[in-house]
Amino acid sequence: MRKLAEEGAYFFPSTLVLKCVDPEFHLAEDAGEFATMMGHRRVELYAGLDLAKLRGQSVGTPYSAVIAEVADVVRSLGVVALAVDRSGPGEVVFEQLAAELGAGMVLGFRFTAESKAELLSGLKVLMERGQLRLPYHRPLLAQLTTITCEMRPSGHVLFGHPPRGHDDMVMALALACWAARRPRGAGVRLA
Repeated sequence: MRKLAEEGAYFFPSTLVLKCVDPEFHLAEDAGEFATMMGHRRVELYAGLDLAKLRGQSVGTPYSAVIAEVADVVRSLGVVALAVDRSGPGEVVFEQLAAELGAGMVLGFRFTAESKAELLSGLKVLMERGQLRLPYHRPLLAQLTTITCEMRPSGHVLFGHPPRGHDDMVMALALACWAARRPRGAGVRLA
């Protein structure tokens, strides 16, 4: 693997992130607003779910509530595929979503140092090629621009974020992009 960045460098430079921001692209706050924004346009939708374990959007929310809300949104929007963090407690959520939505539509992704590097590198390539549009959403943009990477002596790349920082939105976005790049019928990934 080529060296991704110098020690402690930001993986997604702010210039790259800002290049992807489309001022005409707005973030919907819920499924109803999204359906209204889309009107009668037909698009393939892919979704990613990164479960926060210690800090983040879903901490403190019972997994049963997360599963019910995700399943409802996936169904109401007609999502083609949902990529789910299958690491640790995510395994139970993955299994329940696969049972509820169908195993073919729910893709599992296990985070390791290598798979996280693959996932974030794939996201960065899409951004560099101009194939990803982002809304001006401060929390997402802040997370993107604070992801750091460090080459370890072992040759592995370690990704991180500042103390009290988050990466759950970035990882969910990267998971959705990963799902969109997968061939149809590719099955479950045990990364």
